[in-house]
Amino acid sequence: MRNESVVNLTSRSEGYLADLLLKTMGKVTSLSTILLLSESGGYTATDAAASPGDSLAFTTTKIDFADAGIDQIRLVVRGLADAVAAPSTSVVVQLYDLTNSVALATVTVTDDTQATFTGDWTGITPTGSDQEVELRVIGDGALDPELYAVHMQARTLQAKV
Repeated sequence: MRNESVVNLTSRSEGYLADLLLKTMGKVTSLSTILLLSESGGYTATDAAASPGDSLAFTTTKIDFADAGIDQIRLVVRGLADAVAAPSTSVVVQLYDLTNSVALATVTVTDDTQATFTGDWTGITPTGSDQEVELRVIGDGALDPELYAVHMQARTLQAKV
């Protein structure tokens, strides 16, 4: 019969799996993608208005960023600015927070041919409750941008191994 424990559960031994992962992979960052718009034939925002832009109300949804642990977001768009306009034209696709009346993320969509455009990572401050968000398209009142897919990518820099 033993007088002492085989493994001391109150302390970590050298070579603990989390330490090994941290040394091997670095800090873990979680990432998710939320599809906000998907149209195989393309959704056309006819004569996309200048600021504040055209609201795409059918994309409205609620997200609790705090509950999901999200502190950064960006938009990724598959689309084009206008099929018949000059190649140097552009529109902005924006994720707008209706709850707090603030733009959360933007991406510029350019040219007259379909391509994928990626916005910059933007830090956000979650409110701790549901935030209602929607997509907006900001143009010049004449362009007809076509959107095939819009994703919101979300991550946290606070993740732990």
